[in-house]
Amino acid sequence: MLTENEVLTKIPDRGFLATYVQHGMRQTTAPAAYHIAVGLSLLSATCPRTYMSPFAGGTPVNLYVLLAGRSGLERKSTALRIGKELMFHANPEKIGDMPGSAEGLIDSLAQRNQQLISFSEFGKFLASAQRGYFEPVKTALTDLWDSQPIQRTLAGNRSIRVPHPRLSCMAACAIPYLEKHTLAEDWTGGFMGRWALMFAQEERHDPFPIADRTHFDALLARLMELNDIQEDGHGQCTNMTSEAHKYWNNWYHRKVAVSGDDTNVAGLRSRMPAIAQKAAMLYAWDLGFGSQPQDWLLNEECVHYGCEFANMHLTSSQSLFSRIASTPDARLRRQVLSVLESMAQSEFSLGQIIQATQLSKRNAVSVLDGLLEEGLVQRASHYQGKAIYHINLEPQTEPFGNLSTSYSGSASEYTPLPRRD
Repeated sequence: MLTENEVLTKIPDRGFLATYVQHGMRQTTAPAAYHIAVGLSLLSATCPRTYMSPFAGGTPVNLYVLLAGRSGLERKSTALRIGKELMFHANPEKIGDMPGSAEGLIDSLAQRNQQLISFSEFGKFLASAQRGYFEPVKTALTDLWDSQPIQRTLAGNRSIRVPHPRLSCMAACAIPYLEKHTLAEDWTGGFMGRWALMFAQEERHDPFPIADRTHFDALLARLMELNDIQEDGHGQCTNMTSEAHKYWNNWYHRKVAVSGDDTNVAGLRSRMPAIAQKAAMLYAWDLGFGSQPQDWLLNEECVHYGCEFANMHLTSSQSLFSRIASTPDARLRRQVLSVLESMAQSEFSLGQIIQATQLSKRNAVSVLDGLLEEGLVQRASHYQGKAIYHINLEPQTEPFGNLSTSYSGSASEYTPLPRRD
C-alpha cells in the first residue's frame, strides 16, 4: 500500500503537478497518491492529439487512473472533484459525461475527440457491466485506451467514425466493489490492467478541512496555458537520451521482465511500460520539455518519474491482490476466512460457520474442505456427533518489497510554478 512519505518523493519538486498535489492536500485528507493520479489526468487532457511517445510505434498520452480505498474513509470522490473543478474553470469543453451506452460514447467523441471522464462511483459501473448492461461500454473503453480509431454503423450503411480519439478517465472505487464485480480475466484480459491503480489509506486527519485557494489561480493559469498549445505548436519526441535509455533498460529488467508472479500481477506487468511512458511524457509536458517548438529527446529525469508512477501502480496492485478475491470460489473462501478471523473463539462447529456466513451447507463444507487441504483450518475433534474446526491462520505478509528507485540527476531550469511547503 502507498504511504504519503513514500509517494511525495516520487514526483518532481516543481511544476504543475507538484503544486497541484500541495493544493489537493490542503483541501482534503485524501491520500497524496490520489492527487498525483488526478493531476496527471488533468495534464493528459491538455495535450494535443499530436503529442505522443515514440514508444511502440507511437503511444498517445491519454491516461486511465483508478483510486481505490476503503468505502467512505479515503475521500476518493473528493479527490476527483478537486481536479474536475479545476478543469471546469480551465476548459469545460474537455469534461465528458459518464457514458450511458457504447454508441453514446462514440457519438460524444465524434463531437469532441478529446475528453476527460470522471467516474465517482466506478463500483456501480462495474456492477452494471457484470450484469451485461454496460459490457459494450467496457469494451469500448478498453479499445479507447490505445486511442485507436473507433466507429459505429448507422442505418443506411452510414457510419460515425472517430479517427483520433483521446479519452482519459479517472475513477474512484471502494475495495468491496472491486472484489465483487471484477474477475481474474478483467485484470489479465485487458480492462482493469489498463487502469493505473492507486491504492492508499488516509494518514492525515482533519475534523474540519476548509477550502484553501492559495494555489488555485496559479494552477488555473498554467492549465489554461498548456491547453492553448496547438498541434503545430510543439516539437515531436523522437527518442530518449542515452542516459534515459540506460535508466529505462535497467528499470525494465528489474520491474517488468521478471517471472514468478501470480497471473494477475503478470498481466499487469505487461502494460507497465506503456503506463510509464505515458506518465513520463506527461511530466515532460508539465516541466516544459514537451512544449518546446523543436523536436526533442525524452530525458532521464522524466523517464525516472514516469517509471516511479508505474512502480506505484504495481505496488498498489500487489497490495490489493493480497486483500481481494478475484473469482467466485475465492470470494467464498475469503468470506469464510473473514468470519473465522472476526469471531473471538478458536473452535467452530459446522453449524456455527453456516450461521455466521449465511452459506448453504454444501458451499460451507466445500470451502472448509479446501481450507483443510491448505492447512489453514483443522478438523480436530467431534462433539456430540458434530465436527469441530480449529482455525490455524499464519500471519499475512506483504508479497512485495521496496519498489523505489533513486534519481540524483540535475533539475531542469524550467520552473513554471513554485512549490509551497
